[in-house]
Amino acid sequence: MSVDFVTTVDFLDKKIHIKELTVSDFKIVLKALIEADNRPNVLFETLQKILLLRTSLIDVELQQLNIIEFLHLLFIVRLHSGTNTVMLTIENKGTTTNLHINLDKINERLHTIIKNNQDITYSNQEFKITYGIPAVAEIYRQTEIYHPYIKQITFNDKTIILSSTTSDLKTEIIKRIPLQIYKQVSGMIYKLKNKFEKIDLLDVYKISDLYLFLSFDSQHIISIVRLLFYENLLNLYQNIFALCKYTNLTPEYIEKMSIGELGLYVKMLEVSLDQKQNNKNTPIEQSGNNN
Repeated sequence: MSVDFVTTVDFLDKKIHIKELTVSDFKIVLKALIEADNRPNVLFETLQKILLLRTSLIDVELQQLNIIEFLHLLFIVRLHSGTNTVMLTIENKGTTTNLHINLDKINERLHTIIKNNQDITYSNQEFKITYGIPAVAEIYRQTEIYHPYIKQITFNDKTIILSSTTSDLKTEIIKRIPLQIYKQVSGMIYKLKNKFEKIDLLDVYKISDLYLFLSFDSQHIISIVRLLFYENLLNLYQNIFALCKYTNLTPEYIEKMSIGELGLYVKMLEVSLDQKQNNKNTPIEQSGNNN
C-alpha cells in the first residue's frame, strides 16, 4: 500500500496542500505533450486533472487561475516531486553544451510577476470593462486575439463575469460593446500583451538562440510545460523496464512512485550493475608462490 507524502505550501497568499507527482502522472503528461501542438486542449485539460489530484484546490479554483498563476502552481508541484534542475543539450556552431536550467529561478520569477500584476478596469459613463492575464482555457477556446483578456463587463449596473459563460456567449457579449470603446480597450490589452511577450524566462543564461518568452498563446505555454516535464517518454519506459527486470518491483508499484523516487531507484540500480560488472572484470588473484 502506497502512502502519499503531503506538504503545505504558500500559494496566492493562502496555504494549500500538495502531493508529489507520480511516475504515472509524468507518463500521462508526456503522452499529452506528443500531440500538444495539434491538440493543446488535451494537454491543458490533462494538467488540470492532475492538479486536482495533487493539490487541495477544487475545480472552480483552478479554472479561475490565470495562465501565470496556473504555471506557478504547476512549478510548485513539480519542484516538490523531484530535482529542481533540468539539463538541456544545446548545439551551436558545431559545439554541444549541456546546460542545467534551474526551475526554482523561473518559478521565483513567475511569483514576482504575479505579485506585481493586477487586473485593470477601463471605465466611462456607461461601461466598466475589466481585463488582464487570461485563464489557460481561454487561450485555446477563443479565436479572437483580445477576447481571452476581457474578464468582466458592467453596463447599466449589471455585471457579467465572462469567465463563467460559454465561449460563444462570451463572444456574443463582447461584440455588443460599442466599437469605439472596444478599440480603446483592445489598445490597452495590446500594450499588456506586448509587455509580457518581451519577458524571456531564460535570459539569465545569456545564450543566443536560447529563449522562453512569456507569451499568452498555446504554443509558448506548451514550450514552458515541455521544459518543466523535460523527459523522454522512451527513457521513462526504459527505466521502468530496467527496474522490473533487475529488481522485485512491479510496474504497478513503480507507477505509484514519485518521479524523484524513480530517479533514486534508477541511480541505485546503475551503481549496483556497475559494481557487478567491475567485479566480473577484476582478475582473480591466484594464491600461492609462483617460485
